[in-house]
Amino acid sequence: MARNLKESEFTSIQARIRSYEQDRKAASKDNKVLPKQPAKLLPFGSSKQPLAIPFTLYNYFELADWSARQIVPNKRGFVEEHQPKLLDSLGIASDDWIEIVNHFRRQYGNFAGSRERLRQCANDHHHCWYKGVG
Repeated sequence: MARNLKESEFTSIQARIRSYEQDRKAASKDNKVLPKQPAKLLPFGSSKQPLAIPFTLYNYFELADWSARQIVPNKRGFVEEHQPKLLDSLGIASDDWIEIVNHFRRQYGNFAGSRERLRQCANDHHHCWYKGVG
């Protein structure tokens, strides 16, 4: 268990946070940061981009942080009433989202994604299959 998202070893969010922080440090004095995204991860972008997650990196950070605070309610900064805008825009009830997050491994095991990406991931890790795809 990690104390925070930044310390969650071997996760995509840690890679995205590190990449964002590197870009922020390299940003010019006007603080305009256009974060690059790790090459091995699907980028965030517009729903018009065929190979992009159709929301922003900032929405993702907000949702991940909010989710962690719901699951560990004694975590510093816990806010019960605020729901991330992303859940609203996707039409997902907060209770349903927390249920999915709490029971992630029942449905997906260690990885989540499309059938093709799960098969590729299994192959990359020298496995024949992962839960969710044969």
